[in-house]
Amino acid sequence: MSGIALELLSEQEVANLLQVSPRTVQSWRLNGFGPPFIKVGRLVRYQKSEVFQFLADNKHASTSA
Repeated sequence: MSGIALELLSEQEVANLLQVSPRTVQSWRLNGFGPPFIKVGRLVRYQKSEVFQFLADNKHASTSA
């Protein structure tokens, strides 16, 4: 992983970015939804590129999709 810069976000930063509460991000994580996360000891972090991929993967053209 040498030479690769990972931009990690906190739970609060992800919540702000997605315009949801930190509690929603926690709930998603507990239910297996939301962007993939990384555990660093007791800390939960999210890779910024994965958060944007989560958004792209959840884009829909209609409510029936």
